[in-house]
Amino acid sequence: MSDIPLNPMLAAMEAESARQVFDWLWCSGHLSENDIATLPEFGIDAVINLAPPTASNALPGEAEAIARLGITYIQIPVDWERPELDQWHQFFGILKAF
Repeated sequence: MSDIPLNPMLAAMEAESARQVFDWLWCSGHLSENDIATLPEFGIDAVINLAPPTASNALPGEAEAIARLGITYIQIPVDWERPELDQWHQFFGILKAF
């Protein structure tokens, strides 16, 4: 069990497995349009999408919808059957930048 208290706003998220990892890091499955609309309430500065844009549950227009809110959107398309080390480095480099 995590030492981070559960944020009650997470209960309203439609994305699977939405959780607060640290006070500065959140993770979840694919966001819905409703989830995207709530991101400013969470104080989110950036969204890093690790799914390929061709994923069957990809939300059309996700990058544009998030950018319209003034939130940085970054996509690192990871093939989960063959993830690459440079993707790991890219992900942690982005985390460090934020």
